[in-house]
Amino acid sequence: GSLPDIKQQTRTQKSGHLKVGDIVILVTPKTSELNYKGVLSADGVINERLRVIPKYSANKDGGNVLTRSCLFQVQTARRLSKSDFKKSDTELKMTLGKAITYGERIQLRHCHSNGFVCANSKTIASEPGCLQVDINEKGGENSWLEVLPVNKLRSEGDIIQYTDSVCLKFFSEKSDYYLHFHESGISSSNDQLEVNAGGNPIHWNLR
Repeated sequence: GSLPDIKQQTRTQKSGHLKVGDIVILVTPKTSELNYKGVLSADGVINERLRVIPKYSANKDGGNVLTRSCLFQVQTARRLSKSDFKKSDTELKMTLGKAITYGERIQLRHCHSNGFVCANSKTIASEPGCLQVDINEKGGENSWLEVLPVNKLRSEGDIIQYTDSVCLKFFSEKSDYYLHFHESGISSSNDQLEVNAGGNPIHWNLR
């Protein structure tokens, strides 16, 4: 759809709850004195890296490609191999519209490239102590994200509301890594920031 459609949809869908199959944008809460607000974005075709771009640049007129780069479909976490793709698509169709609850594992499928948001356990990010996060066409356990509440009144098993802020924790048996961005790299409201997997939980808003 054109840009106004997406803006209209994100405005109307602040109410309601997160469901399997929803197409979302991931927005950072306003940070620091700079009033920085960013959106998770990826090219996914030419370049697999994820970044946070300033939210207003995603809404510029004629920014359709940019906006498409910021759209992710929420899917349930599952293992995929070549032979499983058809089966998993059937599984996905069967679960479409199901409410997602805290503690559940999801995958974020990038609409523009069809790949999954994935922690790269072998590659260190430029932010110290963090792992690189890429768009990966295969997905797998490295792309499983557990949705955790930020609000103390929410707990495991509660349905996730669009008004909630959430943390997204990568599935790992070794250590806790969260979908994270290089917050201390913000020097102006126009900055693009590295997205990585870090030990420090960062809040995201799904719209």
